[in-house]
Amino acid sequence: MDHYKSGQKFWDSLSKKKCKAEGIYYTSSDIVNFMIDITFDTIIRNKKIYKEKDLIYLKILDIASGSGFFYFEVIDRFLNFRKNWLEELDDNRLKVNKSINEYFSYGRELSIEDILINIKDNVFAIEKDRESVDFSRDIFSKKYEELVNFSKVDFSHNIIEGDALFYREGNIFESRFDLLIGNPPYVGSKEISNDYSKLLRENYADVYKDKSDLYYCFFKAAVDLLKIGGICTYIVPRYFFEAESGKYLRKYLRNHIKIISIVDLRDPDAFSSNVGTSSCIITFEKVSDSLEDNAFSDILIEILSISSVDGRIKRERGFLMMSEDNWCILNEREMEISTKLSQKEHYKLGDIVDFHQGIITGCDSAFIFESSSEVIKNLDVDVKKSWIKSKHIKKYGVENSELVLVYSNDLQADEIDEKYLKKLEIFKERLLNRREVRLGARRWFDLQWGRNKELFCKSKIIFPFKSRDNRFALDNDNIYFSADVYSMTIKKELEGEISYEYILGLLNSEVYEIYLRSFLKKMGKGIVEYYPYSLNRACIFIDENYGDIEKLSKKILSTSDENEKKHLQERIDALIFSCL
Repeated sequence: MDHYKSGQKFWDSLSKKKCKAEGIYYTSSDIVNFMIDITFDTIIRNKKIYKEKDLIYLKILDIASGSGFFYFEVIDRFLNFRKNWLEELDDNRLKVNKSINEYFSYGRELSIEDILINIKDNVFAIEKDRESVDFSRDIFSKKYEELVNFSKVDFSHNIIEGDALFYREGNIFESRFDLLIGNPPYVGSKEISNDYSKLLRENYADVYKDKSDLYYCFFKAAVDLLKIGGICTYIVPRYFFEAESGKYLRKYLRNHIKIISIVDLRDPDAFSSNVGTSSCIITFEKVSDSLEDNAFSDILIEILSISSVDGRIKRERGFLMMSEDNWCILNEREMEISTKLSQKEHYKLGDIVDFHQGIITGCDSAFIFESSSEVIKNLDVDVKKSWIKSKHIKKYGVENSELVLVYSNDLQADEIDEKYLKKLEIFKERLLNRREVRLGARRWFDLQWGRNKELFCKSKIIFPFKSRDNRFALDNDNIYFSADVYSMTIKKELEGEISYEYILGLLNSEVYEIYLRSFLKKMGKGIVEYYPYSLNRACIFIDENYGDIEKLSKKILSTSDENEKKHLQERIDALIFSCL
């Protein structure tokens, strides 16, 4: 029986609402096999816990097992079900570059029943979702019923129904594990209930804080469940490397584990993660003491992406850069550019500018209108503000938008135009239910977060929070914008030293396209987050090319000819490349 096909059908049958709420995502057979290859290769090379004759006696847990793919694959490996195991895999398949098959060959000396008896005492899975547990148990019975007398070998307790973060009942958890493997549930902070979040804060305080994701806790769970020297391999969203919310997790990992390898999967669609965000496969060993920084110097890093030319898997050597603020995995070109910019650094971007987020209306339908709308026709011109969203931002400039924001914070209750008031009344219940209104901090018709108007009424660079490319634009037209847009304004003490045009020239260049995207939070499908927490660490240099870059940037701002813009940008790129 092919448990992958059955598992795919089962996953397809689950409601998408349930999958999102509980972080249930399908793991492809390629990923499962690749991770098991990596894990057993690591185990075999770890002489602290492995002896060849003892491999089948290793205590193994498929944590948050879902449909049991890792669990079944481990068993199949021991039973030598994969007849093509010895064959060299196609170059376009995920694989470990060395064969570990020889270490399983001794299993042929044991009967199938003997192997399964050993597995019964050592290989386990745990899953909190009852449907998934029932499915896995049913598949197990059907898959192995011809191989074992179930009256002699009772597997009913090997697939455990329970929350892997809290369930510690029975003999299984009395001793620790040699090996953990799995795809922890991906549940964002907004999807976690208040009660469960409280439990996590109480039990996983070292890694879980406000805005943390659930999978952070599974790293601490692995450390708690593993023996000293035990090995864990997870596939998880990779953004804990860069995210501000991941700083406690990063600190915890540095003190409790030795990272063996990281495979950075930069294209979520290509590797069937189904999460919609870029993932990584991380393998680590539990250690007894805090580690020195040099203990992380021999990590095997590989970056996998999909070639835009022929669609094949592209493998690159990677480098892990670790700091208190973030971890970055860079390819050779990114590493070279990052190193050279660091050497030339004159400022950090955060030393030059202040960052500001756009407006949160709390109900766009009540405050955002087409400029020609009859609803706002009679409103005073001073409360009608030019409005854009992130899609309107291009490199250097902003597309025309016909949208208008009613800056209702400047309105008096008894002076609101009748037409507009009638429109507001449609949304009154929703507006009244906003937290700030309930607390008495806002009038019912105010913007939820109107920000300081002065921030919009000055020159500034604006940029989208999420984007597939660098798009930094200069605004001198007092444009207001939504919360998916940020702005930066030059600090008063530096206004005469550096110009907006020069900053634009750098940030929109090819060099900074590569550089910024190398350390910003990757969301998948080529999208990264231009979050000030990360962006403010960007290196900004000033050298003899300052004047030329500034002039070229000003020319781009003054022309509407796209070919001319392209030519001018190429000249900026050449200047920056030449000085690195």
